[in-house]
Amino acid sequence: MRITIYINIIGIFVLASLSSCNQQFSMQDDQDLSANQVPISRSFELTTPQTIEWEMVNPDSIPAPKTYPLDIDQLPARPFSINEFKALKSPIEESPLDYDPQKKIPLEFDTVAVEKKTSILPTPLVTRMNKPRILNGTSSGMLQLSSSEGLPSNEIRKVLQNEDGSYWIATFEGGLCLYDGKDSYIYDYRNIWDIALDQDGKLWVATGNNGVYVLDFKKRTETHFLAKKTILTLLCDSQDKMWMIEWREATWVMDSEMKHLRRIANPGFERGFRLIEDHNHNIWLGHLSSGQNVLSVMGKNRENYTDILNLGPGHFFQDSDHRMWLSNRNGAMAISLEKQTATNIDERNGFYGNARLYEEDNQGRLWMIKNDTITVLSKDRTQMKTMVTNSPVSLPQKIGCVMKNAKGVIWIGTLTKGILLIDPDGPLPEHLDVLNGLTSSEIWSFEQDHRGNIWMGSRNNIDIYNPSTGTIKTIGQSIVYNNSANNRISFIKEIEDDKIFVDGVHGFYLIDRTENVITRYLDDVNLANRVFGALKDETGAYWLSSSNGLAIYNPETNSLKMLPGLSPHLDSRRVICIEVDGSGRYWVATDNGLAIIDT
Repeated sequence: MRITIYINIIGIFVLASLSSCNQQFSMQDDQDLSANQVPISRSFELTTPQTIEWEMVNPDSIPAPKTYPLDIDQLPARPFSINEFKALKSPIEESPLDYDPQKKIPLEFDTVAVEKKTSILPTPLVTRMNKPRILNGTSSGMLQLSSSEGLPSNEIRKVLQNEDGSYWIATFEGGLCLYDGKDSYIYDYRNIWDIALDQDGKLWVATGNNGVYVLDFKKRTETHFLAKKTILTLLCDSQDKMWMIEWREATWVMDSEMKHLRRIANPGFERGFRLIEDHNHNIWLGHLSSGQNVLSVMGKNRENYTDILNLGPGHFFQDSDHRMWLSNRNGAMAISLEKQTATNIDERNGFYGNARLYEEDNQGRLWMIKNDTITVLSKDRTQMKTMVTNSPVSLPQKIGCVMKNAKGVIWIGTLTKGILLIDPDGPLPEHLDVLNGLTSSEIWSFEQDHRGNIWMGSRNNIDIYNPSTGTIKTIGQSIVYNNSANNRISFIKEIEDDKIFVDGVHGFYLIDRTENVITRYLDDVNLANRVFGALKDETGAYWLSSSNGLAIYNPETNSLKMLPGLSPHLDSRRVICIEVDGSGRYWVATDNGLAIIDT
């Protein structure tokens, strides 16, 4: 056979364009603002074509194939569960909301003189941050940004994103941190309970026992008022008024220019918990009135309010359907004022515990965060998936936070582990190991066959997961064993329906599920040691990339021809992978460049 070969002078960098060769990748930190750059086009030049001749292997040195019975259907199965989205135990139901929207109570305010002090904005301490790392102690794929990466504290109270992509991170005792993806700028404000930005870009900082600080970065000033008071919650509404809840004392409202300070005079608003403004500019407020927790809604004109129900939520969130989700002591709860309905999710639906925080991702899924667990509810609200974080967001008298950044990444502020970062547009991964039922935690290869089964190659074993039955079977080392200290299954591929190609360390296996047999080929370390990839051509021959170079094996004649790795055409001992393009050319990747073979 006469074959033309081209050598790519650019080398191994082109391997990224081959999906089958993409066995290693790097994950850029979402917060590395310089990581994503516009792709640059470069010239792609090939050397002058060369004619090559294959080296024929002596037929007497090629071991005869050996075939053994193997009926995978008869292998014992064991339960194997992957944490995927599962149907709710019962559908979510809505019930009528028993309240009278016409029963409005006039709001009364007292005006209070503003005692404030303005000074020069303090200078922050600048610290170089490390990139987020993988969160330990959980099976879910999450990143963690904590004191180990440079945050001043792991107790997070609030995270806000600025228009330039930077973040304000409020810690309780470690200070106020401005994080730009590389450095943190730490301002020495302690006991922070909440932060909020007004419409002019000033940052309001609510503290315990030290009132409110307003940081004006345009004027480089700090304004301090309500000194010695504990302010729990801040809300800048659509009218550019800042609402403030003082611990067990008052609910305050102030204009952004800090000229007028008022307090709600109605009984029962002395002990507020949390507030939020909805899409109609109503303000929802949880507070304690006459010894009972009450949820009230102030109208957009701020002239009256309506009591909705006896509940004092510590967190509010409005989803894209305008339902207001409330933290609840029993499950999760949502209210729709337009429909005048209440929705409850609890153990009847398969949701256990109480939701403390909420967020909605860009796919419309609702994230319900319990103390150290996340439950994600599907967009149609019929399925859910649970992920354990082992990172509490709720402790007595304390609660963390959650926000979605401009890229859609979920930031969860915990009380002991810093910030958790999760990309909802990714696969929401789970880490599986022997504790979940795998025969080994060291997985070297994957393949999904046309039946939907997942094949996983490890050392001496192949696990086969059947998602439809929730079971796993194992082809053990008694079948795919090789007397080698490096007996890992590095490559699995369904060459054609029910024909599974498996790396055999020395040579390879073919599993035929139709005939219920397994056949071993080329069981010799000098012929095809460590097969990294394989293709079947139109003649029925197998192209093999291996540690010995490139080989073509014909199972009908048990013949083998090779292009050794140290030949001038490959200039490398190892052929990493092989793919064929739409023109019938074979792309051969080595650890020293790339060759293109035109047959």
